[in-house]
Amino acid sequence: MRSAVGRLAVALSVALLGCPSTKPITAAGTATFCQAIIGSTEVMLDSSYEPSAGLRFSVQSTVDAYPSLAFQAALPGTQLLAITYDDTDGTAAGTTVQEAATGGITWTQVSAQGTQTGSFSLALTDAGDAVSVDGGTLWPAPQGSLTVTLVPLGTLTDAGVKVFVYFNPAAPVGCILADGGPA
Repeated sequence: MRSAVGRLAVALSVALLGCPSTKPITAAGTATFCQAIIGSTEVMLDSSYEPSAGLRFSVQSTVDAYPSLAFQAALPGTQLLAITYDDTDGTAAGTTVQEAATGGITWTQVSAQGTQTGSFSLALTDAGDAVSVDGGTLWPAPQGSLTVTLVPLGTLTDAGVKVFVYFNPAAPVGCILADGGPA
């Protein structure tokens, strides 16, 4: 009897492992930091539309990874498109880069009407499939890149920070900036 129960448990375990998940896979990528902060970290992406919140796109470092990155943008329109969004088209965005968990420099960038510190360019090559969720739409696996330039403020005197994020597929880049972009 025990061996029959054991075989049944193994069969059920294998069957459950083979069942596809209905939850969409979230896109991931790699952020590379250059100039005043050097390093790289893995990031997760999120893009959604809800009538009450509008179209949103965000990039967030994984927990306890430093340097850390948080990027949030309120994009125009009601659906994510394979175009380039940036601070020149009225898109409101904010970026925070933290150098270390124990202190150091926290960099911020704001792009909004009437206020601008630094710049960003979100170039989507493929928005990916849209998934209907309660009260809105989710794009779980967009493909593209994000470039952010943060300038020093106040008493900071270093060269600023450049952040390059590549997602789906994640392609790490170096910090050679001879032509103004990643190597």
